[in-house]
Amino acid sequence: MDTREQQRKIEALLFFENREMSYKELAKAMELSLEEVREIVREMLPWYEGRGIQLVAGEESVRIFAAPDLHYLEFVVEEKNAKKELSQQALETLAIILYKGKLSKQEIDYIRGVNSTFILRNLRVRGFIDRERKGRESYYFATPELYAFLGIQSREQLPSFDELNEKLVELRKSTILEEGE
Repeated sequence: MDTREQQRKIEALLFFENREMSYKELAKAMELSLEEVREIVREMLPWYEGRGIQLVAGEESVRIFAAPDLHYLEFVVEEKNAKKELSQQALETLAIILYKGKLSKQEIDYIRGVNSTFILRNLRVRGFIDRERKGRESYYFATPELYAFLGIQSREQLPSFDELNEKLVELRKSTILEEGE
């Protein structure tokens, strides 16, 4: 595989993962040596000068970020997204946070089975959740605004799973009866 193709693959991995990746992870994924990956990343750095995204190569890891002078654009995107309806994935994420309480991003990703970065950002912009940082870890939790929106005062007032399941069964039965008429 030529160097250009290796660079493209590293760039794609960083894009898909949307997180900081260690050189070890990249070396394993690319089936290359640690030094080969470091050299490929060093060769990639000039590509990103003056562009909308930048490659940040640390001692042990690398990540793609938006260029620092363009971070203000994040708010433009977030403001636009805040006006859209919540997706099924966003509702799922909200339910997880509501029922489980304060969770780290890793815990949320594990439960959902996918990366939740953009959904968490969108929910924060809308004011439904907030984030607390403890060291390098971020923990997400429901805001008082979300509770007010749901018409409850605390997590304890959420219906239990059994109650929700009974309502779903009733809804399914009534829907089947209406379709049969």
